[in-house]
Amino acid sequence: MQPILSYPFIAEHSQQYAVTTLCRTLGVSVSGYYDWRQRKPSAHEQEDGELARQIHRIFHEHRQVYGSPRVHAELRPQVVVCSKQRVARLMREMELAARHRRHKPVGTTRTRGALVAANLLNREFEAQAPNSKLVSDTTFVWTTEGWLYITLILDLFSRLVVGWAMSQHNDEPLVRQALEMAASRRCPPKEMLLHSDKGNPYTGTGYLHRLRELGIVVSMSQCTLLEQAMQKGSPLASKVVQNPELRQTPLRSFKCK
Repeated sequence: MQPILSYPFIAEHSQQYAVTTLCRTLGVSVSGYYDWRQRKPSAHEQEDGELARQIHRIFHEHRQVYGSPRVHAELRPQVVVCSKQRVARLMREMELAARHRRHKPVGTTRTRGALVAANLLNREFEAQAPNSKLVSDTTFVWTTEGWLYITLILDLFSRLVVGWAMSQHNDEPLVRQALEMAASRRCPPKEMLLHSDKGNPYTGTGYLHRLRELGIVVSMSQCTLLEQAMQKGSPLASKVVQNPELRQTPLRSFKCK
């Protein structure tokens, strides 16, 4: 970050932290900071400081996905007169860069002719007892090492996650691992219902054979559990809508898998 942008920050936080610590952290000299304090900033420097604060706010309000052209477009309705080049320069100085475009994750795919079960759940998301209705779905999060796929199994009575698994592949072993955790923790009673979508991981022969061994009743629908939850009238819709983290997780980035 350029000194002209660092110095106002240091001045604002000098009562909370030592000036030497702030200068070292921001990579500026202590003497340069005190020289700046003793002279009056030029009109251009003052404008840069105010503009930089607005750019920083807009950039983070839009989850760090806006580059300089879109930030500049957001500034225009606020009657902020500045050029695109000036916005780009200030963003470089503040080290603000839009997130890179990510590779598309492997979503739910369906093979024609695969074994599928009827929709026995039929959007009845309320359960009268524990271990009676379970639902399973797979989501994904971005890491610097690539996409990470997470399969969850949820008890609709308690809304507790009873089984989960993570993998770099969205496949049958992933959902099978989550199933084994749920089975070991819940000891499935007869006629426990497990609902999922009709994606390839859930229609694999090994997965379906294991469900039969456990005596679990299989239920499937065309769309995923999250898609059903977001449909109008679903009892789960309010839980998703009220929790922005559930809707924005794929936009967040983590360091590793």
